[in-house]
Amino acid sequence: MPPLPAVRTSAQTVVAQGVRVEGDFQGQGDIVIDGEVKGNISTNGLLTIGTHAHVQADVDADSATVAGRVDGNVNVKAHLELKATAKVKGDVRCATATIESGAVLQGTISIGGDATTSAPTKDESESPDSQSDE
Repeated sequence: MPPLPAVRTSAQTVVAQGVRVEGDFQGQGDIVIDGEVKGNISTNGLLTIGTHAHVQADVDADSATVAGRVDGNVNVKAHLELKATAKVKGDVRCATATIESGAVLQGTISIGGDATTSAPTKDESESPDSQSDE
């Protein structure tokens, strides 16, 4: 039997609907979440949070599409897309964003510029050096 041709696909991790994951995890490829995740999520690929997903985690991704619920801060290096069904409770930082009508965001959002750098810690945000003299 002749060998099958090589097919290159990107690595993808899927947390299916009905599956619950607790703990921190990092991925080197795309991550699709349709279930529940509690912890921290980090990937250098695309993070997709489906309509039935509930994520209780801080999220760090290269790019992300959110259609479900996220309770935690979201840091996206490139593009963030919030679908109409998205419900995000936390601070969001991204380079660019698309937000559909109906999406809910309870928190602050920083888009562009240095928005994707690490968020200041509580101690840094309260220091006299970080306050402007207006």
